[in-house]
Amino acid sequence: MTTERTTTATVVDLAAELDRLHAEHEAALRAEHAAFRGIVTGTGTWADHQTAQNRIADVEARIARAHRQLRDLTPWTRGRVGGGRTHRPAHRLAS
Repeated sequence: MTTERTTTATVVDLAAELDRLHAEHEAALRAEHAAFRGIVTGTGTWADHQTAQNRIADVEARIARAHRQLRDLTPWTRGRVGGGRTHRPAHRLAS
C-alpha cells in the first residue's frame, strides 16, 4: 500500500511538473518569436535568437524526461509497445 501511495504522489508531482514545464515552454516559444522579430526589425541579434532556441531545446528535453518518468510509473503502459522500457523493437513489430 505504501508503494502505491508513493507512486500516486509521484505521478501527481510529475503531472504538476509537466504543467509547469508546458507553461515554461509556451513562454520560451514567445521569447524566441520576439527575438526573431527583433532581428527583422533590427533591434535584436542572432545571438538573442540562438539563446532563445537553446532555452526551448532545454525545456523540451526536460518535458521529454518527465514524460518518460511518468510513463514508467504508470502500470497500464508498462510492457506494451511504446510504453515502459520492455517494448519490442520496431524491427520486430512486423513479425
